[in-house]
Amino acid sequence: MREALNMNRWRSMFGLFVLGALACALPARAQTGAAQPTAAPPEKKTYDEFIPPPTSPPGPSITLAEALLRASKRNLTILSTEQDLAQAEAKLYQAWALLMPVAQGNIQWMHMNKEISVDFMSSLPDSLKQMMPATAPMVVQPQEQYTGALQAHLPLVNLQNWLTIGLGKKGRELAMSGLDEARRQVLFGVTQVYYGALVSKSLITLWEDSIRTAARHMEAAKARFDAGAGLRIDVARAELDLESAKQSLITSRFAYDNARDALAVLIDYEKGVLPEVVEIQTLKDPPAVESMAEKATRSRNDLKLVELQKELAAQDLDVVWMRFLPTLDLNWQLNHNFGDMSALGASDRTTWATVMVLTVPIFEGFRYGMLDEKRAALKQADIKALERRLQVEQEVRQAYRDFRSSVSNVETAQRQVQLADEAMKLAEAAFEAGAGTSLDLIDAQKRHNDAGINLATQRLLCQLALIKLYQSAGEDLISLIKEK
Repeated sequence: MREALNMNRWRSMFGLFVLGALACALPARAQTGAAQPTAAPPEKKTYDEFIPPPTSPPGPSITLAEALLRASKRNLTILSTEQDLAQAEAKLYQAWALLMPVAQGNIQWMHMNKEISVDFMSSLPDSLKQMMPATAPMVVQPQEQYTGALQAHLPLVNLQNWLTIGLGKKGRELAMSGLDEARRQVLFGVTQVYYGALVSKSLITLWEDSIRTAARHMEAAKARFDAGAGLRIDVARAELDLESAKQSLITSRFAYDNARDALAVLIDYEKGVLPEVVEIQTLKDPPAVESMAEKATRSRNDLKLVELQKELAAQDLDVVWMRFLPTLDLNWQLNHNFGDMSALGASDRTTWATVMVLTVPIFEGFRYGMLDEKRAALKQADIKALERRLQVEQEVRQAYRDFRSSVSNVETAQRQVQLADEAMKLAEAAFEAGAGTSLDLIDAQKRHNDAGINLATQRLLCQLALIKLYQSAGEDLISLIKEK
């Protein structure tokens, strides 16, 4: 009986509760005629007003592929090296000119203090003078003389000059390989500067986020202080952290401008215009190290250079040997007298002559010294070629190991960023709940910033290590970028 009474009592109380709830809800529905919409959550603050304005105006955007292509056409170092090729072409033409006929003409005017004449009558005895008619003195050499000459020279047999043509051709190949090597080095420099600019740009974003975070921490510290739950030193520490982040942001912006300026110089951009880098160029993973080392021995321009230098030294030795052989030359000369003719000379104003000259070298000690010099130069070039080949193979292997080490460093840096991000969130929650100090929060923020900077740096070093690996294998950077 008692249990039934208790059950009825609970049912009555529950009914009264439901009726009370309906009574409270019905007036509200009667006033509005419908349920009131829920209020929109407050807009989340961005804290962008704490970020200092940029230090320089933005410039035109440029990708890495565009920068490499522009540098290959307009870089001043490459343009200067192209003049070495032009000089080699001119030297080859000079070598060909040694086998071509040489012609030259000249006109000569000569004025003497007096003319030279001979008076035959004065040398005769008086008895003969009376018997012969009087004659004027004969002019042997006039006081004014005008003569012209035309000369032609043709080397018929000159082996030394013939081999000089081969030297000129090798010199041209050497200049072309030097131009390719200079272009390769410049493009690698452009890539380094470009990635350096990208890192500076990513650091700018990181420090802007750090400023927003520091500003949020500062407002939280002020709110706690105003509510009497915090200390003034927490506010001061938060303000100091905010100012430090601002200073780091300004430094990163100047570093980015310096990288943009260096890039503008390398690609010969308009004066005063700083291009903006816009992308991170991730290259494909390299093949096995053995195949890259083999490719390097076939594709590296510096190896081609040392091989050409060895061939050039061998031909230079042959040229010295040709100095021991005879030479045969053909000369032709034409003379014409424009002035008065001599009374005692021939009556023809124009004369010509053909001369063939055979020169036989008998002894010249200087040539033996040149032979010893060129032999030593050839041996030195051979040793340098072998040494350079070994260095290239070792360079490829080392670049491959550096790249693999950089990949591992990036993975470690990524894990550090994740851990630092988690630690900062925990420190923020503890600080807002009053369970942590401002020192813990600032320390977590610093570790978070350091981890982000380290990750950006390791990514740059990894990409540069990959670029260095491809460069050591003799790959063309422009082709690699386009493949991506």
